Amino acid sequence: MKSDLNVIKTIKGTAMEGIYGKLLHIYNNKGELILHCSKPLIRFQTSHVNMDERFWLFEWEELETGENILVLNEQGVPDPLEYEVIDSLNENYLISASSYSTSHNIIKNVWGYGFSESNEEKLTSVVLELEDSFIHIEASPSIEIRITKEKPNIHCGLLVSS
Repeated sequence: MKSDLNVIKTIKGTAMEGIYGKLLHIYNNKGELILHCSKPLIRFQTSHVNMDERFWLFEWEELETGENILVLNEQGVPDPLEYEVIDSLNENYLISASSYSTSHNIIKNVWGYGFSESNEEKLTSVVLELEDSFIHIEASPSIEIRITKEKPNIHCGLLVSS
């Protein structure tokens, strides 16, 4: 599978409305929140007026070399999670899943990190800069999401930024 890295640039200025999963394991490590989920889904909202929502589904893949990569798919509905279409002023879908959300959720910047292999870019992590925190999504069998106050140090090359 291949991620479309261009979608990473398009969410700057949107609101991150939540992180969803069939099961989210969340714990606090010295003020840093760490979430583990096999296929997390992130909801973004570009406008509260026209209810323009979109979703990023993250999956994990292990290459033959042993490297872990993220597979990022942008979609218009919250599949594969259970959901209902609703008539609401705030959202189009009621998602039946575990979730995490935060206030001060406008995305100021986005970075995608990874490496090149056989002339193809492989995504290993994504960092979202919110108004007062950073969200770092990293490839592993159980995708790890860290919510921190400081920008994380990433040891792969920068592939794309907003």
